[in-house]
Amino acid sequence: MLPRVALLLAMLPGLYALGVAVFGVPEDAGLPRLRLEQELQALNPAAVQAGVLGELLRRHGLWAIELRDRGDALLAQAERLPLARSGLLGEPLELTHTGSGALWRWWPVRALLQQLRLGAVGLLWCVLMILALRRLGGLSTGGVERRLGELSPAQEARGHRPRWRRLLDAAPCAIVVCDASGCIRQVNALAVDWLGRPAARLRGSELHQMLKLYRPGATEATQPWLESPLSQAALERWELRVGDGVRGVSLFWADHKDGGRTLALFDTGPMQAALRAQQQENGLLRQIINVLPVGVLLSDADNRIRMSNRTAERLFAWAPGELEGEAISKLMPVPFLNQPDIHLQDYRGQLTGEGGSLPKVVGWRKDATTFPVALTVEDLSEAEDGVLALIEDQTESLQREAAQSRLGRLFEQTAEEVLILDARSLYVREANRGAQDNLGLDLRQLRRMTLFHLAPELDASSTEPRLARLRAGDRRELRLSTSFRRADGSVYPVELSLTCSREEEPPVLMLLAHDVTALRAAENRLAWISGHDSLTRLPNRSAALEEMARLSRETGGYWVGLLGLGGLREVNADFGYEQGDVLLASIAERLQRALPEARMIARWSSSSFLLLLAQPLSSADGLLAGLSETLELEATSWQPRLSLGLCKGGTSLERSVEAAAALVAQARAAGGGWKSAEG
Repeated sequence: MLPRVALLLAMLPGLYALGVAVFGVPEDAGLPRLRLEQELQALNPAAVQAGVLGELLRRHGLWAIELRDRGDALLAQAERLPLARSGLLGEPLELTHTGSGALWRWWPVRALLQQLRLGAVGLLWCVLMILALRRLGGLSTGGVERRLGELSPAQEARGHRPRWRRLLDAAPCAIVVCDASGCIRQVNALAVDWLGRPAARLRGSELHQMLKLYRPGATEATQPWLESPLSQAALERWELRVGDGVRGVSLFWADHKDGGRTLALFDTGPMQAALRAQQQENGLLRQIINVLPVGVLLSDADNRIRMSNRTAERLFAWAPGELEGEAISKLMPVPFLNQPDIHLQDYRGQLTGEGGSLPKVVGWRKDATTFPVALTVEDLSEAEDGVLALIEDQTESLQREAAQSRLGRLFEQTAEEVLILDARSLYVREANRGAQDNLGLDLRQLRRMTLFHLAPELDASSTEPRLARLRAGDRRELRLSTSFRRADGSVYPVELSLTCSREEEPPVLMLLAHDVTALRAAENRLAWISGHDSLTRLPNRSAALEEMARLSRETGGYWVGLLGLGGLREVNADFGYEQGDVLLASIAERLQRALPEARMIARWSSSSFLLLLAQPLSSADGLLAGLSETLELEATSWQPRLSLGLCKGGTSLERSVEAAAALVAQARAAGGGWKSAEG
């Protein structure tokens, strides 16, 4: 009876393995899939090689895996056996790569192989136990003892052991058989090893002295086969203490009709080690999920939260553990609570529904504040209802997009020319519409040009050191005055302002170009006005003095002439100032025609003109005759009365002009004409 009970007990692990193979074990298949999808999202599809796909097959237990581009063209694939991707092994799972839009497909195999392996092992074990029972079918406890008694110690030492005994020693548990008085009759080899005494010494010893079981942490041994029913004792874990060693065991026993008892002890160490390893793996996985930057929610079939990570708890402002059991619609009332026809499952693997874009999702915190949500939903597994929801707060990203949109509109709509240059090569990377229109070049053409192509007047040897200081951060801004050349070859003046953005990789230079054509024209106009007489359009007194100073420095020899106009007051008094202005303008025009070779003809005072000549006049009679011809005014005809004084210019400007003025006075006193002297 004892061997049959022991073998029946030994059959339990095989039956458990068969049960697992047929009915499966409850496990969270979504977490292994989540790990695989995270690895696929982290890969760069453009750099995937066959070795990478093979490693994914081995690590995650897949039949096959393939990568396709947006057009469903095959980029890479790997499989364990031919026809793995033909559909004979089931439909593949798919994932779209968020960065490139590439499509991953894989055929899982882990669960199927595990069940087949467990089923094969369990079936083989049960067959072995059944064969052993058939061998021991006709043997009772008494017969065993009689047959054992027939063997001498020497025969037993030589291996003359019955086959049932060898099968008993092969059992995966320690077996102890005792009689009605509680003395040990038989033990198998594993029991001898665990109890640490020879089999001959164990036989005849009292069971409670040899087999000491303790509850975990207890100091006194107990005899569970006397105290607890089988159903209760089988669920407990005991400590078998032999010397300084402690072994965790589970206990099963069966009573004989003659009062004896058979006990089977199973080592729970491997099971506990596997359980601890699984717990450590689950703890590590939970830690990884907790540090993810997105919120993770696992829901059941009723969309109630089974698990949440710390990020999700922070996003919704709930305390740790409070989210479990809550409805997802409570956390995201828009749209799931406000629109009953919209379900969480509608957001699985898609962005739009049949009627257009799916509604935006809004999260509701515990303090009644809201935030926009980016929602990603995936199924956990085919065998388990519920979904995996990834929650991301879009507040900052939407604000960044809005700011970038505003900056983009300013970039395009500003009238200034804005260009983005590569900080090292100075090639154009971006240009706004104002720059393209003003230069007459499109963006494609501009990207083939550098700053020195656009501004050929810039000296590279002097500009590069200043740009190097800007790139190094030694200066915040660089200002340059130059000219841009348009596509048609025309140039226009610009003021450039360059700043460096080192936060980008590679760094870029932001260039703001201001067209200063109108400003330069205004400056030139002001400069002309400051140096010219508005009536005669001749240089004025200050311009004449500057020219005289320059001539005295450069040449050292020139002639100064001063032409005085008489009768201007009478014309102004008799005919009006307008006619006087006509008289002055006419004399200025006649002077310019008569003396084209003069260095300068300027208006010196209200009725006098200054002449700067490189050579003296041989005779001024012809000049004065031409200038004194009769002028036709509106009311009358008028003959100008002119007096001219000529002298050689010296280093003292005042003395030269005073000498010419004195000569004019002499000529006027003589009734007109001209006087000449070296001064």
